[in-house]
Amino acid sequence: MGLTEFGKALRICRVNAQTTLAEMAEDLKVSPAFLSAVETGRKKVPAGMAQKAAHFFAQRGQDPTYDFEALADASNEQVNVAGLSLEQQMLVSSLARSNLDSNQIARLAHLLKKMGGHE
Repeated sequence: MGLTEFGKALRICRVNAQTTLAEMAEDLKVSPAFLSAVETGRKKVPAGMAQKAAHFFAQRGQDPTYDFEALADASNEQVNVAGLSLEQQMLVSSLARSNLDSNQIARLAHLLKKMGGHE
């Protein structure tokens, strides 16, 4: 099984931080086998792991190049809408069902960022 986008980002950042999967797993308090399974999509990215990964790399002087939360959502193939307003939930649903091309999605993402939304 291939790497998920979340897994690819973790591996690239680990190489840049000159750290191993075992060291990262120990810091995140998971087994190396579990972390590997998350990277390859055999296991879902658990809640909180994206934030812990960002913190792990920040402690090692790595710039937050990746949005680990967004990559985790994409790798898990779901987005948690709990706590969002009905309007936000409907927007997420509409976007998920849309047939926008990559250029249109990039423009929407840029607009959202300009409006103060999370990238």
